[in-house]
Amino acid sequence: MTRYRIALPCGTLELRVGERQPQLDACLRQAGFSCWCLLTAWNPGSRLLPREENRARQEKLKKYLLDRGHIIFSGENHSCSGGWPLECTIFVPGSSRQEGREAALLFEQNAFLAGENDLPAELLWI
Repeated sequence: MTRYRIALPCGTLELRVGERQPQLDACLRQAGFSCWCLLTAWNPGSRLLPREENRARQEKLKKYLLDRGHIIFSGENHSCSGGWPLECTIFVPGSSRQEGREAALLFEQNAFLAGENDLPAELLWI
């Protein structure tokens, strides 16, 4: 199991797969968004890479998202079992599942987290 933490203007939130996120929904509504994705470029294909390589990949993902007009916020994925290292993530309000899938494919990820207001967060496999 993984904990997904994101830092937003309304506070630091923890997302959980299969659970609704009322505080996030309220924050998104206030900003005019109804959907979101949580993406990373770290450890493509579940291959552990050196920290500096992961950071460089993450910067490319940030640029990719910003170049497409997205607002982005920082986050982290934490393995509850401790069996996987912390990964930096990017929370993208207003990003559709299709946009998330395209970014995840481009950055060689196995899955990404996505959600819509009033619905549980979903882990979407590529």
